[in-house]
Amino acid sequence: MTGFENAWSVYRYVKRHRFRKKSKLYKLAFGVSFDVTISIYLGAFLLFGFFILHETLQESADRILQLQSFVTANYLNLVLVLFVRPVITSFTRPGVLFSSAELKLSMLPFSKQQLWQYCIGERLLKTTAVWVFLAGFIAFITPLAFDFVMMTAGLIILMDVLMAVPQWRLFQRHFLIKLMTSTAIVVMAAIVRLLSMYVGGSAWWMGVLFVFLAGTNILLLKRATESVNWSKVVQTNDLIIWNMWFINKMSQMEIKPPSKQGWIQQLFTSRVNRKRFDYSNPVRIYRRLWKNYLLEQKEAVIRTIGSVLILLVLLGTRNDWLFGFGIALAIFLFVQMASSFFFRWLRQQAGLLFALGVEAVEAWILLLVCTYGTTYISSAYTVLTYVTGAALVVTGSIMVLYRFNKTIFSLSNGNQDVGFS
Repeated sequence: MTGFENAWSVYRYVKRHRFRKKSKLYKLAFGVSFDVTISIYLGAFLLFGFFILHETLQESADRILQLQSFVTANYLNLVLVLFVRPVITSFTRPGVLFSSAELKLSMLPFSKQQLWQYCIGERLLKTTAVWVFLAGFIAFITPLAFDFVMMTAGLIILMDVLMAVPQWRLFQRHFLIKLMTSTAIVVMAAIVRLLSMYVGGSAWWMGVLFVFLAGTNILLLKRATESVNWSKVVQTNDLIIWNMWFINKMSQMEIKPPSKQGWIQQLFTSRVNRKRFDYSNPVRIYRRLWKNYLLEQKEAVIRTIGSVLILLVLLGTRNDWLFGFGIALAIFLFVQMASSFFFRWLRQQAGLLFALGVEAVEAWILLLVCTYGTTYISSAYTVLTYVTGAALVVTGSIMVLYRFNKTIFSLSNGNQDVGFS
């Protein structure tokens, strides 16, 4: 008796060992990141933060109850969003975590269909447990009604259950089929929303959608494991399972999928890049290294530029003075990001210029010019940023004083008019 007489026992064995391995990794990462002192302070901070959050939410009870009324009146919109979201995510995620471990088990005398059912059952149990816990926690710390929170969580769980199999089947299809299907789903959701606005009966439309999805699941369940690109599914799911954010940050290593040269990349590739590269020109080498480095760091660049734009939008909606201050702050952040990229790249790639056959004198001149040139440029931009910020502060102060004096003057004139009358 080995204990692996059926698929359920071996499936539980694999899941248990995967959980233990992840627990060890998290334990090592937390051991490196937090010591006893930091853990005590962090625990105290979280405890006090919880009480502060609870009091703040209780003070904002009126706004929270208004949000409850708004969501209750727009349950159909929530259902439609939950209907469209899995269709959009089917471009990158299969929805059911059937990994390489389950695929290897299917090579043994265990049914692939049965293992897939265990995977989808595990997803549904996890989704139910997570949303029930979150709903209870939200109902505990907020003035929201318990029935409202549980009903909302129930709708989310129900839509997740009904959309799991369609997302799995749609993930297997070609890109154009996914695109046409997602477009049709979005159009259908928009039509349902418009009909509910002019005809009414939101609850009736929700019932029709639930019946439609239930029938779709019945039809697709019979062929869930047929015509499946298992290599693509396994590769994607393994990346999702082992791509742990905290572990990646602590180890400074990110798990990324292998790069693919699709038709979009080929379409936007210039003719110059398609030609044979000349390694005898130091300037072209320098440009090519910079291009590759920026492509590797594109996430950080996009994140920084996006943060700067969000900062400008948020401050720009307040008043002109804050918008001017936001411009100065955006320039400062952009200069800091650019200078850090320059210095980091030059320190990493300095020796590579020699290894590629560039003459020592040319390489050193290029390196010195780039290093000190970027240093002076970044310093000039930094000084300009501080000067701009100071000028904006002075200008804002003058405008505030001017408006204050103008208000006092108008009030005094008003009092004089009243006195003469």
